[in-house]
Amino acid sequence: MRKFKYFEPKSLAEAISLLEHYGHGARILAGGTNLVPELKAGAIKPVCVVNIKTVDGLRVAYEDSEGIHIGALVTQAELAWVEISRRRIVPPSLLKRIPMPLRKIMSLMGNPQVRNIATIAGNLAWASPAADLAPPLLTLDAQVKVCGSVGERTLSLDTFFRGPGKTVLKQNEIITEILIPSRSLDKVAMAHKFMKRKANTLSVCSAAVSLNRISGKTVKDVRIAVGAVAPIPMRMRRAESLLEGQAIHERLLGKIKEMVFEEINPITDGRSTAWFRKEVTPILVERCITEALA
Repeated sequence: MRKFKYFEPKSLAEAISLLEHYGHGARILAGGTNLVPELKAGAIKPVCVVNIKTVDGLRVAYEDSEGIHIGALVTQAELAWVEISRRRIVPPSLLKRIPMPLRKIMSLMGNPQVRNIATIAGNLAWASPAADLAPPLLTLDAQVKVCGSVGERTLSLDTFFRGPGKTVLKQNEIITEILIPSRSLDKVAMAHKFMKRKANTLSVCSAAVSLNRISGKTVKDVRIAVGAVAPIPMRMRRAESLLEGQAIHERLLGKIKEMVFEEINPITDGRSTAWFRKEVTPILVERCITEALA
């Protein structure tokens, strides 16, 4: 492993200053579950690593009138469905408010050791097409708050990803929190992740759905997102529009599956084939819709 400079800034301003100084040679370390293996393999050769675990104020989670704020250093274990954590910073009252699909997917990610150090912000910042948390957060209209040398800004997660490993983040910007807006917290929702085994593996494909029920099976505010089937985690906007204001029935679900099949553009890799992903993803979307309404 190539040598690099290592810093543990105590403040956000100090961390941003280091990123500004070292430019594209700097890498941020939070949980490290993606970065450290890449460093060991020599796939990434930074000039310096900036460990933000020592930055005050990033390991917080709370709810206010805006919604639920999840700090950049909050780990997946602290929000997952079932996890033993003697250091949990999320109170039980807030944990119950975390949308179920998000907690469910977090409980399927990696293993307990990974979840105890992996962060929600890190999963998004790495920008893998198979980022497990992206589809459920996309369906919740999540926002990403970042801070850089010119100040703070809030980004829609829907516009955050630019390609494999690429986001709209500037080199000197750090994610400070993820916001789940209050309007999304009471929606009915579901998420599914297809894996080659039951734990400790990346998604072959994934899907998530959120919606509001008007009456019976008539729905509005529909959000559908998929992962691992395109260069970025993405919303299925055509399928969303088709469902908006409609009563769910079998023929309509068939059309939704056809639309999802047409919109996705998966690849063949070590985990699966493009053909398999094309076939399974529409089924996952259908399952999310029917289970959300159940």
